[in-house]
Amino acid sequence: MSDTFYYKEEALRTLIWLKTSFAVNEFNGSSAKYYNPVFRPLKAWAKPYPETTGYLLPTLIHYDPLFPNSFISKAIGKSVNWLKGLQNEDGSFPSGFHTTGNPSVFNTAQILIGLLSCAQDPSLPESHLEMQSAFNYLLNTADENGTWKKGNYVEGFNPSYYSRVLWPMIKYDSTYLNSKHRETLEAFSLYYFERYQENGSFEDWGFEKGKPAFTHTIAYTLRGFLGIANSFGNEKILAAVKKSMIKLKDTLKNDVLAGSYDENWIGDYTFTCPTGNFQLAIIAFMLSDGRDTFFEFGETLLKENMKFQNKSLINSLDGAIPGSVPLSGPYQKFAYPNWAAKFFLDAVYIYNQKNNFA
Repeated sequence: MSDTFYYKEEALRTLIWLKTSFAVNEFNGSSAKYYNPVFRPLKAWAKPYPETTGYLLPTLIHYDPLFPNSFISKAIGKSVNWLKGLQNEDGSFPSGFHTTGNPSVFNTAQILIGLLSCAQDPSLPESHLEMQSAFNYLLNTADENGTWKKGNYVEGFNPSYYSRVLWPMIKYDSTYLNSKHRETLEAFSLYYFERYQENGSFEDWGFEKGKPAFTHTIAYTLRGFLGIANSFGNEKILAAVKKSMIKLKDTLKNDVLAGSYDENWIGDYTFTCPTGNFQLAIIAFMLSDGRDTFFEFGETLLKENMKFQNKSLINSLDGAIPGSVPLSGPYQKFAYPNWAAKFFLDAVYIYNQKNNFA
């Protein structure tokens, strides 16, 4: 077992940036992003974002033992309480930066991921009722296929990255309900999996129907299906995820992925999307079995995209991860999202796990 935690300095730099994203809100949620001050000088920090604050929780839990007596424990505890206070009566969580109303299917599922990660720690605020309510909302508002008429980012559109909605639902059902709804959730999963194409892509895995997908939503889709495959022992879905990842690896140009791809794998190389690239690195490491092709792909993505970490004397910029490179690219233009920081930290953490750290 190695005593070395690789890229600890870089991880700490981004953790300190995240601390600022919480501190500007008195730790009631993490600000969604920091805008380049040249682009938005007066209100550079966005409002706190319930969705990404939710799925930052497992990241913070992983890093808390590595940096004891830091801000992390405070951020976890206050975030759980803040999120609990935002939940709607129907069990949903609000969309966007809203703190009331406007139910969001995807945001509810992402917050469920976070609450699930906290549930085993008795030192954290108890949230079993909130998890149950969130699960019930997601299950009860879905139709027979597992699609939702309301609560979508684009009205009437249920993208393939809703695999990342089903994955935490399956986890909750298996953990707390003795897999009571397994048959239903398997059927939902297979409905979305029908969108898989022989070339390794999925139909509708972007934010808008028929439009190219950022690597961010491509990774959402694949991570969700990987969770589904592992939960149900579905080798067909697992093989599909692996094929998609190999296709992506084959598109590397000078070790850099395109920022977006259409369903025929035609990429837009005018920019790259570090957020999605770190997400894909995580999936590659999860698929790896030793220093194989997947490990090498993940390591390439981690090392190449780590170069984009901001290093600055300005606290609000130091450690930030850009949405796009160049910063003017179409994904999160001129902004440094807190979820980019999350996935960078997750990629570093799992890389160290694969290198036998702890």
